[in-house]
Amino acid sequence: MSFLPDPAVKGQNSTLALSLDNPSEVLAGTATYSFIYNFIPLTPQVKDLCGEVPGGCPIQVGILDTTSSYLIDPSLSGTLVLKIQWKDTVNTDLLCVSVSMKV
Repeated sequence: MSFLPDPAVKGQNSTLALSLDNPSEVLAGTATYSFIYNFIPLTPQVKDLCGEVPGGCPIQVGILDTTSSYLIDPSLSGTLVLKIQWKDTVNTDLLCVSVSMKV
């Protein structure tokens, strides 16, 4: 996992790169993006996992590399925590990562 630039810069994109070893084929699932801004939880965004991974589904067994960019809103000030959770259709955790930053 890498998150650059570190620290995040307001008004610029931050890039999260992940590499994971997927142990079994995944046909469908959910990707949940949760944010906590200055200790206040915001409404999570739940998306179709197949639309969030390179190549869509099925997600094959083996190494999966992903890269996502997020614009850091210039109006933000304080602490921002981003949590990403991927689950398959039987609720098995495939990925859980949290990135905390000061802006």
